[in-house]
Amino acid sequence: MNEREAFRALSEEPAMVQYLCEYGHKEKDSAPPSTGPRIIGPGDQKETIRMTHNIILEYGESDLEEYFAETTPPYLQAEVEAFWRGLFAVADAVRSIHNWKSKTEGKVQEYHGLVLA
Repeated sequence: MNEREAFRALSEEPAMVQYLCEYGHKEKDSAPPSTGPRIIGPGDQKETIRMTHNIILEYGESDLEEYFAETTPPYLQAEVEAFWRGLFAVADAVRSIHNWKSKTEGKVQEYHGLVLA
């Protein structure tokens, strides 16, 4: 729930990966009973049901390292400026999550992270 709320609040940052939705489902988990070491027969499996929670985020085609490996460096002045504007937007988004305030449903929630200078 905390991760979901954090991604929802971070959706206000344009350079962040965007939260799309979430879903949960029940999953069967077969495990042998935990009564100590013994030989387990076919009828000795204990089946439990557990709930899984999943968050779906915006798809990113590559990370920064892959981008640099696959893309020719900017050459023209307009390309260089556009590249640095985009990179600074990512840096600003990362900086903002380290001292971030979320206003949801009339409550202000503050998150403080580590900023290295």
